[in-house]
Amino acid sequence: MEVVYVKDRHTACTFPTSLNSLENSHLNRLSGAVPINLLQFRDNS
Repeated sequence: MEVVYVKDRHTACTFPTSLNSLENSHLNRLSGAVPINLLQFRDNS
């Protein structure tokens, strides 16, 4: 599964999330990160 590491502008922490979460913008609403900062793509398949 492909995982995206996202930097939350409020906590300055990175955490893994699925691409589906990014696509539905749910993470954007939770973190308030606009725009979202994609730090790293990792292929775990």
